[in-house]
Amino acid sequence: MNETLLPQKDQNSLPQIDPTKDYWAELAGPGGKFHREDEAEAKRAIAKAKAESDLYIKSLEQRLDESRQDYLTLHEQYKAAPKLEELVEKLERQRLASNDEPKVNEDNNREPAFKPEDIESLLDKKLSERETQRTHAENLRLVKAKLTERYGDKSSEVLQSQMDRLGLSPEFADQLARTNPKVFMKTFDLDEPAAKEDFQAPPRNNQRPDQFAPKGGEKRTWTYYQNLRKTDPVKYRDPQTQVQMHKDYLALGKDFEDGNFNQ
Repeated sequence: MNETLLPQKDQNSLPQIDPTKDYWAELAGPGGKFHREDEAEAKRAIAKAKAESDLYIKSLEQRLDESRQDYLTLHEQYKAAPKLEELVEKLERQRLASNDEPKVNEDNNREPAFKPEDIESLLDKKLSERETQRTHAENLRLVKAKLTERYGDKSSEVLQSQMDRLGLSPEFADQLARTNPKVFMKTFDLDEPAAKEDFQAPPRNNQRPDQFAPKGGEKRTWTYYQNLRKTDPVKYRDPQTQVQMHKDYLALGKDFEDGNFNQ
């Protein structure tokens, strides 16, 4: 079963650092993102972008630690589940081993190594295996169709981002989609209805960008988002919430790092 949720990647096509390339000219030169007439001003702009990037990476590492712990808990539960197919195969091997020596009845006639009911049991087992494979393939196609319905051409990109956030491997995601599509859809929020934008919505610049402002002037610090993660995990995992958390980190600086942020 070679079908997977994500397209296979060429490991040899990873981006590389070009030691001969002039990255300063590309960033601060004419047409560059940080081009300024004053070179000192360009340096300050690049330094600010670097600081914002470092802050984002630090907050991302914190969220990845949370997601990794959630994944480990889920993975341990998955490993602890009884593997019926392996048990059946083990019993079958033991039964076949016990039948290696032909038995002799009272009339000294050899009994056949395989009885008709044994052959029927093996046939049923093979048919059951094929049915399981067919079900797994159908489950995988169902999940892929749901991803495409929700995210369109960006389904692979969104799925990869979600797996990175949760600390899941592609192999685990494929196995989960094949064997437990309902659990997969709940894990990746595919069971939630897609947010629909009102056709008569006012222009974006007239809307309040902060759609989840805390009550009573409370600051949105690390502790605020940890409480949101516990009380409303779906909203916490929403990409808009994650972007807002990064903006709050930039705005508050060290004041954002309260509670167990550094633990």
